[in-house]
Amino acid sequence: MFNKFILLIGVSLITACASSGNYAPIYTYDEFLVNNNSNQPIPSLKVTFSDSEPGLSCENIAALGICTVRFANRRYMESPFSVDWAFGNNPSRVDELNLKVPAYFTLGPPLRMVLEISPQGEISAHFEKESCCR
Repeated sequence: MFNKFILLIGVSLITACASSGNYAPIYTYDEFLVNNNSNQPIPSLKVTFSDSEPGLSCENIAALGICTVRFANRRYMESPFSVDWAFGNNPSRVDELNLKVPAYFTLGPPLRMVLEISPQGEISAHFEKESCCR
């Protein structure tokens, strides 16, 4: 009888924790990477966040080139951000992105924010997680 009582208390605690819904893991990132997968140069690219976080920028990314910026750990707030950039000789444009950290990422080493430029000039974003330390 006592074992059933302990089991009931344990299940109740687990259910209460699981249903609280207030758990929001704090993810950090420490690198910004732009992959230009196109045959066009990217003269400038600037990321602006909606909160007070400093922006990120890359200049003169070659066709099929990359740009990477490393910095101290930053907390990712999962809020929309804007990317002001130009593709080849086209005029500058602004894209709004809302990047979510995949739920299967565990807390640990900082993430890498990656912006991918497609051969057609479309932009997408995702996070990468290192399997170990950098």
